[in-house]
Amino acid sequence: MSDTTPLWAPYFTETAMGGLTVPQYVSWNFPIDKTDILAPIRSKNKRKLLRKSDELLSANNITVETKPIHTEQDCDSLLEFFYSSHREKGHEIAPPQITWFQRRTQQHRNMEALVLSIDEVVIAMKMYSYNESGFYLSHKASLRKWDEEIGIGTILDVLSFTRAAELGYSMVMTGDSRNFYGVEGGLSISLIKYKASMGLLPVAADKKTQWNLVVKSNPAPLSTPFLFFAKKGEIFQAFYIIPDGYTVAEHEIESICPAGMTIVSTTLESLASEIGKTV
Repeated sequence: MSDTTPLWAPYFTETAMGGLTVPQYVSWNFPIDKTDILAPIRSKNKRKLLRKSDELLSANNITVETKPIHTEQDCDSLLEFFYSSHREKGHEIAPPQITWFQRRTQQHRNMEALVLSIDEVVIAMKMYSYNESGFYLSHKASLRKWDEEIGIGTILDVLSFTRAAELGYSMVMTGDSRNFYGVEGGLSISLIKYKASMGLLPVAADKKTQWNLVVKSNPAPLSTPFLFFAKKGEIFQAFYIIPDGYTVAEHEIESICPAGMTIVSTTLESLASEIGKTV
């Protein structure tokens, strides 16, 4: 599938009216609870781990520093670690044409990073920016060893939520991801499980492409489930599309359903009877 082909193309087609309103991108936000930063996190295991995060960091002699990013050079030194740590994990990420620092400067945002080190050697970092319009997370990187040993990536997320709370924000914008999870060319459903377990809430990304879709008359064969978010009427909800004959366990639905959201588990044929299909 080419980069310009919509991820929904094997299963849906556009319609002039009716159907589902489907955003190309979904924004994921974390609500700040001023009394307990961990309260929105749904996973009991994650909450248990994170309540011990100070203890884990101390036991491993890991220091946490909040570093302001004032110059392109400040940014480049952090991004050097970002790209190298992702290469260590087998991920090649191409730098953007307009640098992160340039774009955030144009948006009049303050820029900082949380940097975790052992003996002044960086093992993890998280970059973010903020202004009067909001608090926005960005690049995150960590060494595989510390992901596996103490879940350093999750600790970084919560440290950034805590920083947002310190600055008086009630919501953290964690970033956008391309809608349609579990399809060819899309992100995995395991990403949804992580976001749901962390208490992140999805909304349609602002000022991005949206389509009105109905099911194709002859959709591509489906062997594994996929998930997407769409508005049906006035309700933004999740749709978990399963192959014919697929049995969905209750815990499977719970693990991929963000807090407070309706999720519809259905086949393409059943969905077509509700929203329509091409003739």
